[in-house]
Parts: sequence; structure tokens; C-alpha cells
Amino acid sequence: MSQEVVKIIMLGLLLLFAIAPFAGLAPLLLVILIGGFASVIWSVAKVLLLGSRDEAEEKT
Repeated sequence: MSQEVVKIIMLGLLLLFAIAPFAGLAPLLLVILIGGFASVIWSVAKVLLLGSRDEAEEKT
């Protein structure tokens, strides 16, 4: 094999071993992202449709 092919394979393996452990967190991050978006959309829709908030009213 030529030196270039060996270098490319070694770089590919290095990137694979550096990035692969974080691939297991992708589903968890996706669930957190979807939950965050759902929470924001639910809060905005609740305020727009019902006109009320769950938070205590601010006293001035």
C-alpha cells in the first residue's frame, strides 16, 4: 500500500474512535430537543388560546 492510503486509513480510524463514543448520546439529545420544543409550543399555545399563565402574578 502507498503511504497516502495508510495515512487516510489511520486518520479515518482516529476520527472513528474519537467520535464514536458520543454517537450513543444522539437519541438522548433528540428526546431532550423534542421535549424542549414541545414545552415551548405548549406554553405559547396555552397563553394564546386560554390567555392565562401558570406563574404567580407579579405584584407591583
